[in-house]
Amino acid sequence: MGRLGVTGAVVALLALTACGGARQEREKKEQEAAAAEKKLSDARAFHEGLEREKTLLAKKLAEARGRKEEVRGLHHQTLAGAAYLAAEKGSGLVLDAEMTAAREGFQLEEATRQKDGEALKELVSTTLDDLRPCVASKETDEMGDACPPCEVAPFEDACVGVETNRIPSPEWECEALARTGEGLPPAAFCTFRLRHSAPAGDVSSDYAERDLSTWLRVVRVAFAHQGRLHVSDFPAPDPTLYNPANVEPLVACKAETSRNQCIHDCEVSFDRYDDPCACSQPEPAYDTTSEYSEPGDEEDAEDEEPYEVRQAREAAAAAQAEAEEAQARVQEAEREFQYQQCLSVCEPEKGSEAGASDEGGAPVAVSTEVAVKLQATPAPGIFVVSRELSVLDGSEKVLERELHTLVLKHPALVSLWLKEALPNKDALGELEEVAALSEVLSEGGKPSLAPLPGMEGPTLIGLQGGKVRAYAFKNQPGQAPVVALEPQAVCAAMNADPKRFPEAFLKSCAEPAPVAAEVDAGTPTSPEEPADAGTSDAGTSDSDAGTSDAGEVAP
Repeated sequence: MGRLGVTGAVVALLALTACGGARQEREKKEQEAAAAEKKLSDARAFHEGLEREKTLLAKKLAEARGRKEEVRGLHHQTLAGAAYLAAEKGSGLVLDAEMTAAREGFQLEEATRQKDGEALKELVSTTLDDLRPCVASKETDEMGDACPPCEVAPFEDACVGVETNRIPSPEWECEALARTGEGLPPAAFCTFRLRHSAPAGDVSSDYAERDLSTWLRVVRVAFAHQGRLHVSDFPAPDPTLYNPANVEPLVACKAETSRNQCIHDCEVSFDRYDDPCACSQPEPAYDTTSEYSEPGDEEDAEDEEPYEVRQAREAAAAAQAEAEEAQARVQEAEREFQYQQCLSVCEPEKGSEAGASDEGGAPVAVSTEVAVKLQATPAPGIFVVSRELSVLDGSEKVLERELHTLVLKHPALVSLWLKEALPNKDALGELEEVAALSEVLSEGGKPSLAPLPGMEGPTLIGLQGGKVRAYAFKNQPGQAPVVALEPQAVCAAMNADPKRFPEAFLKSCAEPAPVAAEVDAGTPTSPEEPADAGTSDAGTSDSDAGTSDAGEVAP
């Protein structure tokens, strides 16, 4: 074989070897890909198994919660029965706070079912008892020693015994029994009226509108569930809300105490103060014999003095004594005048009478009154309430009105609707303010809940801080009952049918508005500008569009 034949054979052998190595590498990669494919399939099957197990556990948890709620309801029914037994003599049971709460919840549930207004008012008002401050008992001071220098005040404190807060007796007026959602217990919507005085001096009054004397309406929504009473108020519960500051007596007693101190200071400055704590001391005995001469010396001196000289001397002494007496009377008159001037400063200045007109003859605002009314319950746990502030003069003539529409949420009712755990507490809760609109679309004197063009479901639209705001109400299970709509979507809906809406609403869409977030079931979304029930312009706008009857108040 020649050299060329050997070289060709070697090249062919090398080519066959290279092809065999590439095939082995490809087969190896295919095996690795098949192994990876199998692992991915196993992981998917494992994930699907976890999802099925998760679904099963969630179902078991829901069943356990349902059994827990059922057992809790039976427990409260047992406590309510035990409370009735504890009231019987010889039962051997001791009535405690938990038994009392269960019995009150059972009684409220029965009163609600039977629509017994009187019993309902009595039961709802008892929840305020724990918030009332205790009245301090008056103890008689024991008599001290005959000379007690540290037990007598230099002047009278007129505020001793004057209460800091008033304790009114609320008279609740239950306007309606409203069922806000399917499967939810009926809720009692109640109000009571109490007066908060205008702040004066250093005595504040937090709930006085415009710093004027205010008749305020407090809202209370109560319902019973499984033997327990759930109560929420608006404004938020606070001791000073139910027990207003005792402004007038406090201001009067502080002014009287200040006057007494001023008079005391004047008496001390002009030596007029008779200290009751000063103990009387015996007068010291003086030895007067050394200051006088012997009895016969003066007579001997007078015998030696001529009569004319003695007469002149006595006349001069009498004139000097008269002059000194006149000077003393002048000084006493000047000091009395200064003393009276000091006392005149102690008298308080007399203010102008309430209800008087200003210099121009215009009436002056002296008081305000807040009225509230339930307008609708469009979604579970949601209450649409009108709040009207009236400014009055001295003759109770209305000078100004401000109307706001509030969207209030009862957290416990919403939690019950969303099948969440209810708060396990007996304290008063707060009706949360979701929105406060200064002007709303209305029809027939009531807020309109008609859907916006192109949308579904009851919707409340109005102005807040000059910007248009809209809130959609949901009645589907598992959904948040109230949602703040995006301003862009609201403006687009209004522009689709502009004749339905007031000009102020359409003008507010001229500038771009920020996107509003949805209202969470537990915490309401705050609008861009906070609602101020006391400063926004009042008024409602009538619409020609039809209204939805969702959420009407049950009579």
